[in-house]
Amino acid sequence: MRVKVIGKTRRTGVSKRTGQNYDFVEIHYVAPARGVIGEAALTTTIDPGLFPFDNLAPGIYNFEFDNRGSLVALAPIQQTAGK
Repeated sequence: MRVKVIGKTRRTGVSKRTGQNYDFVEIHYVAPARGVIGEAALTTTIDPGLFPFDNLAPGIYNFEFDNRGSLVALAPIQQTAGK
């Protein structure tokens, strides 16, 4: 699915409830959504090993989701002049 990434954040720490470490990347993007006329502002989380955080910049990406709706692959889409 073609989406527009508009922001990112990396969250790391220790859970107050469980005491377990956590580390994930939250991606903010704009894409079509069921029941929305136009596009919706959405978020998803990924494991930091899926895509280098420093290389994740605002732009157009191809997102691939599994059958449960989890993001399993993403790749930037090269923009041509005039688009």
